[in-house]
Amino acid sequence: YNVALGNSGTLTLNTIGNYQSEAETSVFNSLNTQMEERFLWDASATWRDVEERYRVTLFMKNILNEYKRLGANSVAGLWNMTIYGRPRTYGLE
Repeated sequence: YNVALGNSGTLTLNTIGNYQSEAETSVFNSLNTQMEERFLWDASATWRDVEERYRVTLFMKNILNEYKRLGANSVAGLWNMTIYGRPRTYGLE
């Protein structure tokens, strides 16, 4: 969504959501390779000057602070390598 601010530039508001249902990451159907359903939500606000030479963005990712498995691989049934998503992050660019 873009908001014209006249001589002060523009403000762009953005949000995105991503839903994933339960999934299996391995053909062996191991307990530690199953991914739970999740909903990830990000948002940002970007200001640009009139000439679009400068911009400032305030952002937040994983607003709901979902801590879920993104991927996993069972290694010969002996151990499991798992990748988890990042926690809530925010910043200014």
